[in-house]
Parts: sequence; structure tokens; C-alpha cells
Amino acid sequence: MNRNLELELLCEADIGVLLYMLQEFPKYCKHLPEEKQKEYVRLVLKLDDFIAIHRTRCNDLIQLTGKIETARMEYGKLRDRIVDLEGKVKEADSLNNTLIDEYLEGGSIPTQKPYLP
Repeated sequence: MNRNLELELLCEADIGVLLYMLQEFPKYCKHLPEEKQKEYVRLVLKLDDFIAIHRTRCNDLIQLTGKIETARMEYGKLRDRIVDLEGKVKEADSLNNTLIDEYLEGGSIPTQKPYLP
């Protein structure tokens, strides 16, 4: 299962629990005295605000997680490319050193031109 989908399902489950609580609270509010009902309504509105904040943060987290995964993949590709290029540079240096050694030891023109990338 995709990591973003897992996070979405987890966040939606959290929000589902919070919404269920919001739906159930009015049943209990009816039995409270009027002064307490006003305080209760204020608390329910705060909980509703929290749900909106939680939903926004979850969506931001999901987006950032996706961007991090993309960056990790790009980094891996670049790291592999660097390792490949370093190998080619070492190979070219080795070939050039071999050709220069042949030239200096034999006193003649090397059989192959040095490789210059």
C-alpha cells in the first residue's frame, strides 16, 4: 500500500472519531443546566475548530511526505550517477597514466592518444 494512502486513511480515521464525538455531544447537552449548555456549546465549537486544524495539518503532512519521498528518489538517482561518473574518471585516469608511463619508459610515441573526457 502506498505511504500517502496509509497516511490519508489514518488521518481520515482520526477525523471520523472526532466527528462522531461532535455528533454524540448534543445528546448529553440536553440534560445540562442552561448555564452549562452555553459552556458546552463553546467547547463543541472549539472541538470543531480542532477538527478543521487537524484535517489541514494531516493534509500538509501527506503532501510533505510525498515530497520527501520524491526527493529521496532523486537523491538516490544522483548519488548513483555520481558513483558511475567517479568510476569513469578513475578509469580514464588509469588509462592516461598507463599511456604516459608507456611514453616515458619507451621514449616513443604512445600507441594510443590519452583519453580526455
